[in-house]
Amino acid sequence: MFQSIKFSFLGFLYKIVCLILYFVDVIFDRHAKVVVLCYKTIGRSDPDSISIDNFKKQINILLKHRNPVSLYDVYYHILDKKALVKKSFAVTFDGGDKSILLVKDFLKENGIKPTVFVISDRKNSSANHQYDCLNKRSLHKLSSEGWDIGCHSDSHADFGKLSSLERKKEIRDSKLKLKKLGFNIRFFSYPYGKYSQSIVSSVKKARYWMALSYDNNVILPRSDLYSVPRIIARNFSFELFFLASISPSVMLLNRLLKKLSIRIDMRYNNNFTLPSYKGY
Repeated sequence: MFQSIKFSFLGFLYKIVCLILYFVDVIFDRHAKVVVLCYKTIGRSDPDSISIDNFKKQINILLKHRNPVSLYDVYYHILDKKALVKKSFAVTFDGGDKSILLVKDFLKENGIKPTVFVISDRKNSSANHQYDCLNKRSLHKLSSEGWDIGCHSDSHADFGKLSSLERKKEIRDSKLKLKKLGFNIRFFSYPYGKYSQSIVSSVKKARYWMALSYDNNVILPRSDLYSVPRIIARNFSFELFFLASISPSVMLLNRLLKKLSIRIDMRYNNNFTLPSYKGY
């Protein structure tokens, strides 16, 4: 009983600190020029899933404050070859779960062209218990509607538990398999967000243009193309919590908590309301 109260209090304290940091960023006009959101599944019961309603709320919040861009726009922004005049956002999905089709039409109506990072070995994937993967036909349909197809490794294995040779195979073979299915793969998403110097080296040798992590950080021109940070979207229904999650100071807080190996359980009820605030 005491333990559950303790963790509930920590979660409440974390939310309050995030809101304070968010308002500080608003007051001093600190914002990320572009943010990349990472979603996994839609409308499912797993902890990383986002309800359909909350997903649409989050996208509508972003559309109020930012322009939707593709990962190619982010790539050229990092290379300093394309200026993003307005604050922008890009949407990505990791795993290639069929549930993302539930929001396909909504995204199309709002002019958003996401990138979906898929697992190439659907039959032997270590993530089969988590993802009900899209088939070739569905992927080509998405591609024809402007979605980009990226790679999330061959089997979604934990790279930290593999040998160097096994990691190289996961990175190289996945790209080759997807190429045989008719997709030109430019971008890579690290399974579980884990990467190291040797993993990055393998990604570069496989000739990916860019690789994305789960690091909470600001993307700038000349940022490292092989550790591009994303923000894992949580199942927030409350606008201020969502806006806070993409503010620079909260990103810094989350990086600090990660370094300290502190994990805040975000699966709490946040269905109370406060006045809306002009955010970013």
